[in-house]
Amino acid sequence: MTICGYNQKIGDALIMLVDGLIDAMERRVTSEGPVTALKVEINELEIMIKTMNGHGTMPDMFVGLNVLALHLFKAAHADIESNSGATIRSSCQNNARAFINTLSDAEAYREDLEVGKLVGIGHTELIARVAKWVNENGDKAQQKAATGK
Repeated sequence: MTICGYNQKIGDALIMLVDGLIDAMERRVTSEGPVTALKVEINELEIMIKTMNGHGTMPDMFVGLNVLALHLFKAAHADIESNSGATIRSSCQNNARAFINTLSDAEAYREDLEVGKLVGIGHTELIARVAKWVNENGDKAQQKAATGK
């Protein structure tokens, strides 16, 4: 992971963060059920992201957190609507684990490519290859999390 090098503390912190997001989302579920609560939350997150993006360090950090929540909740909404038996909690936890696995795998891939730098791959090319790898493999991790296979 090019942000600083993935380690277990990052994974543990992400699990804690996602658990907090789940707790907050579950408190929003009313008698209308999780699908309606998720639709409202997704709409609110999209408005926040659109409105705050590009307005400085703190707003952009807020956007980053909201983007994470948005995609977790969109996946949970899709999982629940597919009648897979998923709950907000199970879907978000599965997708968080898939995300953490992708971070860890991307870091391992980057480390493997580091050897390539010694034979002519520049830093920009190395980072571009890691990004391409995540683009090609990230959705596979999410699909695996959703199906359990």
